[in-house]
Amino acid sequence: PWLEQEEEWRSIKERGILRTEDAYSFKTIADICQKCFGKDANYRIQRSFFHVADDRMLWCPKLAIELPDGSKVAQSRGWINELSADWNVIIEHNDSGATPVKHPDQPRYTFAKSKDERGEDAYRFIGIFEWSETTPSGEHIYKRMASDMKLK
Repeated sequence: PWLEQEEEWRSIKERGILRTEDAYSFKTIADICQKCFGKDANYRIQRSFFHVADDRMLWCPKLAIELPDGSKVAQSRGWINELSADWNVIIEHNDSGATPVKHPDQPRYTFAKSKDERGEDAYRFIGIFEWSETTPSGEHIYKRMASDMKLK
């Protein structure tokens, strides 16, 4: 499987565009930064939200776990991130209460963390999202503005 994944990455890299339908998974946030944004091999970062270009943010939300009763459980610091079935909307809120949106005017290259086909944690490109609104109950709504991105 590793060889197939590297061959798949070579094909994506040659095309110069990563698409949501590529279904390529990244092991770490540093791996995303190196392969997609041209950071060097020593680049190490494990934050889930930060500037990656002048006017763009990299966002790597951990998707909430849905329990049998339908409730959602946060995977990281109280953040509950729900991705719509069509991948066009992310609803985000913190179980500790309402928080302001950081950098609301900057698009977010978004790589969601979930289990890959081998059952391992991995990040997958799900699109470029932008903040749309914050509901009265404090949920932040992000809408997908693009399903592909140019590689650096």
